[in-house]
Amino acid sequence: MCLQLGAFAQQSSSFYYISDKEDFSINVNGRMQTRFSARFFEDSAATAEISQPRMELYRSRLSFSGMLMENTFKYNFQFGFSQEGDTAWNFSKLLYDAEATWRIRDNIHLKFGQFIMPGNLGRMVTSEYFQFVDRSVLSGAYSLDRDVGLQLNWRHYLGSFVVREKLVLTSGEGRNSEMNLGGFNYGFRLEVLPFGEFTGGEYFEADLAIDDRPKLMLGLGYNHNDNSRYSGGQKGGTLLSAERDIKTFSTDLHYKASAWSVLFEYMNVAVDIPVVYDKSAGLIVGNSFIAGDGLNAQVGYKIKGQWEVAGRFSRVAPLEVTQLGSFNEYTAALNYYIEMHRIKWQLDFSMRQADDELTKDLFVVRTQLQLGF
Repeated sequence: MCLQLGAFAQQSSSFYYISDKEDFSINVNGRMQTRFSARFFEDSAATAEISQPRMELYRSRLSFSGMLMENTFKYNFQFGFSQEGDTAWNFSKLLYDAEATWRIRDNIHLKFGQFIMPGNLGRMVTSEYFQFVDRSVLSGAYSLDRDVGLQLNWRHYLGSFVVREKLVLTSGEGRNSEMNLGGFNYGFRLEVLPFGEFTGGEYFEADLAIDDRPKLMLGLGYNHNDNSRYSGGQKGGTLLSAERDIKTFSTDLHYKASAWSVLFEYMNVAVDIPVVYDKSAGLIVGNSFIAGDGLNAQVGYKIKGQWEVAGRFSRVAPLEVTQLGSFNEYTAALNYYIEMHRIKWQLDFSMRQADDELTKDLFVVRTQLQLGF
């Protein structure tokens, strides 16, 4: 592959190659996100102890995608080479995506492999296309993330009216799982686009394409993770000593028009008995599955030139029995798009307020430079 790269032509800011018979192609893409962040509390004494500023390579990704057999199959592989914040880098977790899509008909596609689950829209947007430095705390708490299995996509056109269905059957164990401890995951997502598909794509935040006509997508999803033993289902977390069914419901709205962009999401995660007690060593210790609900609402406006301003409100409210704590987060952002989403500079400031009056307010300032090809 390295020998072939010299023959690649640069197309759409990526390395692109297609065979002479046009029955095989490959795109090579990459991106890096260098981030500075600082966290502090309203109590200055606590600030001196724990709010050290941090400079990090937050994401470093390399992906390979293309088609086989004259577009009958499409494939995508993505690898990550950084620790992504507080998650320790692990060679076994290097692989993010390994998926192939079989075009059965123009409007019916079957995807198989490891891929992002069709849950809430905010998680389905890949990290390259954010209008904030990172995704919302709603997605961080409740999203389905990635899993291994099958996904059937079906699309219908009724004039400008578009309906899309996604059905999934996956392991329920998440990314790069080594075993299946419980049952499988079953789910679906329905998307309705009454004014047609978006000019710049539905899974991109910010209206950089400047849709001249209003575009709207309404999404509805449900997933049932049967007998999971991880506190966060597909996202992993704590391996608990009991199995629980995790039922995740999500609904979202995405709107773009004349440089305005609006995204609204609501999620509910239900577990019949979230708390698991461990009586080993003569102690009764409660560990909990993540259960509760929350919402995320964000709006952005691309002002003259390449600048954008955006605001976001997120609420995460786990069930009280989980003792995880409820909070609101408010975020304001300023973005400069040098080359659309590929090369951009971002700055945001967040304030997190816990429902517990004894918990101090948390303030976070982050700035990030992304370079992609």
